[in-house]
Amino acid sequence: MRPFRSRPKAGSRGDPSDPLARNQRNDTSRIFSQLVDRSVSASTQATTTLTAPDTKYLPSRPATRHEFEIAIICALTLEADAVAALFDQHWDYNGPPYDKAPGDPNAYTTGAIGRHNVVLVHMPGMGKANAAAGAANCRASFPNIKLAAVVGICGAVPFGPDGSEIVLGDVIISDGVVQYDLGRRHPDRFVRKDTLSDSLGRPTAEIRALLSKLKSRHDRSTLQDKLAMHLKVIQDNPELEAQYPGAANDRLLEATYHHTSEGSLCNESGCSGPLVLRRRLEQENTQPIVHFGLIASGDTVMRSGEERDSIAQRERVLGFEMEGAGVWDSFPCIVIKGVCDYADSHKAKSWQRYAGATAAACLKAFLEFWIPSLSSVQEPYSVAKQPTGMWLPERPETPPQPSFMVPFSHDTNFIERRYLLNRIHQACLEPASRTALVGLGGNGKSQLAIEYTYRVRDAFKKQNKQIWVFWVHAGTRARVEEGFKTIADAIKLPERNQPQADILQLVYQWLRDERNGQWLMVLDSADNIDVFYDTDEKSDQKATEGEKRALWTYLPQSANGSILVTTRNKDLASRLTVSYRDIIEVGPMDQDQAFRLLAMKLGSQYDKDDGKKLVEALEYIPLAISQAAAYIQKRAPRTSVKKYLEEFRESERKQSSLLNYDNGDLRRDRDASNSVINTWQISFDYIRSKRPSATELLSFMSFFDCQGILESLIRPIYRENNTDDEDSVDDEELTDNESISSHEVMNNEFEDDITMLRDYCLVGTNEKGDVFEMHGLVQLSTRKWLDVYGETERFKVQYISRMAQAFPPGDFQNWRTCQKLFPHAERAILHRPVDEKSLEEWALLLFNGSRRTRPGKQYWDQTIQVR
Repeated sequence: MRPFRSRPKAGSRGDPSDPLARNQRNDTSRIFSQLVDRSVSASTQATTTLTAPDTKYLPSRPATRHEFEIAIICALTLEADAVAALFDQHWDYNGPPYDKAPGDPNAYTTGAIGRHNVVLVHMPGMGKANAAAGAANCRASFPNIKLAAVVGICGAVPFGPDGSEIVLGDVIISDGVVQYDLGRRHPDRFVRKDTLSDSLGRPTAEIRALLSKLKSRHDRSTLQDKLAMHLKVIQDNPELEAQYPGAANDRLLEATYHHTSEGSLCNESGCSGPLVLRRRLEQENTQPIVHFGLIASGDTVMRSGEERDSIAQRERVLGFEMEGAGVWDSFPCIVIKGVCDYADSHKAKSWQRYAGATAAACLKAFLEFWIPSLSSVQEPYSVAKQPTGMWLPERPETPPQPSFMVPFSHDTNFIERRYLLNRIHQACLEPASRTALVGLGGNGKSQLAIEYTYRVRDAFKKQNKQIWVFWVHAGTRARVEEGFKTIADAIKLPERNQPQADILQLVYQWLRDERNGQWLMVLDSADNIDVFYDTDEKSDQKATEGEKRALWTYLPQSANGSILVTTRNKDLASRLTVSYRDIIEVGPMDQDQAFRLLAMKLGSQYDKDDGKKLVEALEYIPLAISQAAAYIQKRAPRTSVKKYLEEFRESERKQSSLLNYDNGDLRRDRDASNSVINTWQISFDYIRSKRPSATELLSFMSFFDCQGILESLIRPIYRENNTDDEDSVDDEELTDNESISSHEVMNNEFEDDITMLRDYCLVGTNEKGDVFEMHGLVQLSTRKWLDVYGETERFKVQYISRMAQAFPPGDFQNWRTCQKLFPHAERAILHRPVDEKSLEEWALLLFNGSRRTRPGKQYWDQTIQVR
């Protein structure tokens, strides 16, 4: 039996017809009902007071139309509907409508989005002329507009100038607008006017600065996370019909292939031209991505793939729309458009509502980065009149409703791991519960946590109850603080924008208050114990009190909340939870689950026996299986499951190459590697920084067989050849008492090393604790990690020396010892050393090993070559 693995039995839980499986599904429903009931009883008071707690502030309704600074311009009703759905306040329903300038024919909707009072401009139709007229009239009625956002849908160029892939539902934010149809038509060509007087200018310095900020890695990721969160709000309204149409309906045909029948859809007219391969659509879930670049604006609907590509190559634009150029000269302007088609002859309307929703969600995310001005018109008093250091009181905001803040979409093809999910449900039933999912990287801890959050949300929604669900990436202190800031924005803490605000403390106090309702927080990838238990290293003079305080102190134990932690570190898990009973170990999948995961990723177009052999070779580790499936899909049909398996078995070097493949995964955090080897080597590096001797032990163990590693083989031989230790002392120089003390120290260090490796789930033991085992893939990853540091030969020599000493001649009286050691001796054939002395020991080991078993010729042949 391979390590850390459970084999399915006949009638396993993977069988949907199994009575046990049906009972477990019933158990799951019952547990969720209990969870909802508990939350209701724990926060009854919160339900009645959440609508208007004393500490919440609402944004003030502007006294006049002169106080609005943001204009949003939409050409289509579906675009305006999506934007209005994200209003935090609707001023038209809270007082008389605002008047307009004489002669202004525009229709407006006024309200607030976050910190901003906004006016939504409803255009009478599409095109630059309507947009220009609407903008001019809006400027007359709302003269203090500082930013106009043209929001809606557009056609996209499938590949940007840098080769980036744009798919339907993505969002384009303009950093410039090109009037591609402004120019002169000659008999044989069209010449665009691109002189200074004919071109639209750059965005204002303020807009350019913000765009530069949003293009940075961190803020771009935050923008996309916020977009996904706001998109869910729109999708929760069934009247808006903004659900994702599905990757199967995102078809890009070659630009030269024209639509066969005008006025009909491709599936009706039988369009069957060659499809362009879309890598992003091969992933199981496609989240919208934000692209920054030029956008083409004209009065013509672009419906030609060839013309699209020609203009895109010449002007380096990302998409085509029809309103931006009309607004650009009237206001400081930004164009935010969701991609609804590929601007070719096959364009249809099926993606328009989803694209309009992604654009609206991106707008709200964008406005969270836009800093409003503090003008004399907007405020009844100026900053200059205030005492030095005084912070102006913030305008009250709309009391928020509990929201779902998980930055990953629901995996509708999630492979059921019922036993683990039921354990999570049971653990989270307790008031103030803290539960930790602990396991090796790549075993699916985060995916289990994502699935659990969606089940909690659905259970509450089914009973018309509400719950806050927060997701915090806990890999670094900075990411935790970022997560708490996102929570503070979501729950609209009034003090959060003050210069000296202690966001961690503010969120902590809010979480402790049971009047705020039930909440669930996931701390994902909490692998580094220093993040939570080390104080900040800044000097006392520069560090604030909040920066000195350990993060674990900001995690409340309140009856209305639950915390779910995912971590590789069992020691950290034990500290963050109440007891070891709250730690749930997440191992690899069982065979049935692993096989279904591969089938879900690849379909069923392969031999089932090959599939089972592949998941077994990958030791049933979910990330390794997903990685292999992505590799096979990308190279199909030239690569298949059978070919991948053959390559994987070819050599260690080939295994390493295949397991290093990283194709990206939108359902994993932006900082997480999608390569199983890289994932584990991050742990190796951390352990090496904290306890080098533990990585030495791990390195030594990586050369043995993955099972049945006797304690006598590794205690404490892995230090023998470490001559770099300046404090090492020859045993002959020690007195008896000193020698005993030295051995005690070594024994203690050995136990500490083993404990750390076990805490990180890199090493396991039998029940007695004197026989160790590892994943074979972890051993491979360790050896490749040693290659990087040039340490492979040193540990190879130690392993051969130990095995040569331990493995006896193959006499009858040594048979039982040989039986235990033979799998480890057999591994030596893969690890031929370079050192001459070690080479002799290697030959002796192979010679003794060849006498242990009848088919020993391969060992004997190599021994002869050495001698």
